[in-house]
Amino acid sequence: MGKRFFKGKLDLDSLSIPDMAKATQALAMLQELEEKGVIEFTVGTSRESGTIRKEPVMRMVPQRKKVVEAMQGRDWTPGAEIAAMTGIGPNSIGPTLSALVQMGLLERQDTGVKGGPTPKYNYRLSDAGKA
Repeated sequence: MGKRFFKGKLDLDSLSIPDMAKATQALAMLQELEEKGVIEFTVGTSRESGTIRKEPVMRMVPQRKKVVEAMQGRDWTPGAEIAAMTGIGPNSIGPTLSALVQMGLLERQDTGVKGGPTPKYNYRLSDAGKA
């Protein structure tokens, strides 16, 4: 089925009681799936002064685990090669690698090559990623 991404706001004050109950139930289900590590989901509240954001929890989801496993015993490897090794698509590999860098499991090295719309990077496991 592929991946879906959504972003939006939910104004609970504007909902009817039955719709508020449905929305609350849906949010609870999404939070439960996030706690199981099946999806990434964040909830925050907003105030007139601005949005208060909860930092997303970085979980070891299957794609990230696949990259860490594939990188065991390898030195600096181009992102495109990691995508080919793991079967992760071109639209998903960048965010997956970035998340692993944020988690401290991968290190990123700029290759200096500007071929295309995005810079090219090499990656290797950090000491934490090797553990």
